[in-house]
Amino acid sequence: MIDADVPTTDGRVLHVYDSGDGGGAGTVYWQHGAGMRGLPPQPLVERAVGLGLRLIGHDRPGYGGSTARPGRSVADGVGDMVTVLDRLGVESSTTIGLSAGAMHALGAVALHPARFTAAAVLGGPAPYGAPGLDWFAGMAEPNRAEFEAALRGRDALAAHLADDTDVDLSMFAEDDLRAMTGPYWNWQLAAADTATQEGAIEDELACLSAWGFAMDDISVPVLVLHGAGDTFVPAGHAEWVAAAIPGAVLRLEPGGHLSTIPLAETAVAWLRDHGGPTRPHL
Repeated sequence: MIDADVPTTDGRVLHVYDSGDGGGAGTVYWQHGAGMRGLPPQPLVERAVGLGLRLIGHDRPGYGGSTARPGRSVADGVGDMVTVLDRLGVESSTTIGLSAGAMHALGAVALHPARFTAAAVLGGPAPYGAPGLDWFAGMAEPNRAEFEAALRGRDALAAHLADDTDVDLSMFAEDDLRAMTGPYWNWQLAAADTATQEGAIEDELACLSAWGFAMDDISVPVLVLHGAGDTFVPAGHAEWVAAAIPGAVLRLEPGGHLSTIPLAETAVAWLRDHGGPTRPHL
């Protein structure tokens, strides 16, 4: 991956990752999960390049090399994605979002369907307060406690994260524990952003706030992939999201939150078939 810094009009910097021009089959914009930088998994890069796809991504504000942006919304994050496309000269792209990145991928196709022509989301949440959804049902207690701290505000969440430094294995599904080996696990360890909690705090606050778009604003193809045994973001979230997006495809797969990450390789193949080709941005 090629690393680069992209300036924004408000004086910030976005740290970008780019696999290069690819083979002409299109561009896929990677949106990373909470607590990690935007570096895509190497097996996913190899799969995308093998399909002729260019894979790009960036550290969201507060992560890695990107300037913090306190109070950012999901819609703000989509604006950053458009800035990166403009700087790289890419007119249209598909997008894939993992976990907290899923809401940004959905925002991209909702707010800029001419620039983002299809989306795949993996392990992503539904909006907080989604009608008819028990948002916490099936969520492991440590994960629920973190979100409940976030509902009390930024200071409460920061204090909770500062106190909660030990890994509680009860938050993981059995499939996730078995997946703590191999190339995708090694990538998670390498991409983990341990320098600061700023990015993760802002992601959680953005998740629980208004996203800035509605699901029925989405008019392009969307694939919703989710682990049926996910204890971080329960599968009911995926079912709600897929039902709320016109024409969305839902695939519940065996596994938890971490063990299903390799399904991103399936997602990029789906995006190649359902998104338009990349064209130079004039």
